Amino acid sequence: MYCGCTVEILIGVHENGLTHEMWMPRSPSSTIIEIFYPGGFLYDYQIVAKLMGHKHYHVWNTNISLTCVESACPRSHGDENFQRTRIPVYADEVVGKIRELLQDGSR
Repeated sequence: MYCGCTVEILIGVHENGLTHEMWMPRSPSSTIIEIFYPGGFLYDYQIVAKLMGHKHYHVWNTNISLTCVESACPRSHGDENFQRTRIPVYADEVVGKIRELLQDGSR
């Protein structure tokens, strides 16, 4: 499988395509960046990332978080808005934050 074998950073909206992280090699720089609609969250790919040895970030609009714990994550999940076809992402700000992560080595 080509799509996951050669990448170090996989970015995507919460959907089944993020399962390709299972073919990503484990490395200090392997990172998953998962985009959610505001207020939405599921642990699916965070759990897979942890098991695979990848860092996992969550994105809501312009907010990026390394991990979610029960007290810090949005409470809403699986409601009628979860599988929206339009998920707001402020690309310039998110890309800027990703660049910061890459430059300072905090991922």
